Amino acid sequence: MQEHIHKYLVLYHKLSIPKLGSFVIKNEPAYVDAESGQLFPPRQVLVFEEGSYAASDRFFFDFLAEEMGVDAVAAIQAFNEFSGRLTQEVSSKEEVNLSGWGRFSKTETGSIDFTADTAVLELLPVIALEKEVIEVEPITHEEMIPTDYWWAYAIVLLILGLGALAYYYL
Repeated sequence: MQEHIHKYLVLYHKLSIPKLGSFVIKNEPAYVDAESGQLFPPRQVLVFEEGSYAASDRFFFDFLAEEMGVDAVAAIQAFNEFSGRLTQEVSSKEEVNLSGWGRFSKTETGSIDFTADTAVLELLPVIALEKEVIEVEPITHEEMIPTDYWWAYAIVLLILGLGALAYYYL
């Protein structure tokens, strides 16, 4: 069950688990740290938001049923069993590991803390940049406007060709 849910999360970047919370995959762009001169690669971050969940939709259950090779009712029952078991484990144990996702732990206040596993994209190396590369001015919108007007020449040739045809036949 967990591999099917994980596949849905990777494909659609969001998943709600009743009575627990919701998972969202957020994209963080690459950035340059000007002080250290390092370029950090882009990455995807799995974020867990406790208690903020919407009910799972029909699309999710249809996906789950197709992946599992069962009907929609059996898929709903299996997901409810999985989410109930996970919610119970998180509330009763100090720490719960979900392979490929991360680790749930309870804080002193009783709230749920989630630490995501290291993703493959996080293993990309950080690149050291030279100072000249960092201080390059950004390209403005005016500089991005193309100065090639080939299409104007094509229109002029089209008009001349149509004029020649009109002169010949009229």
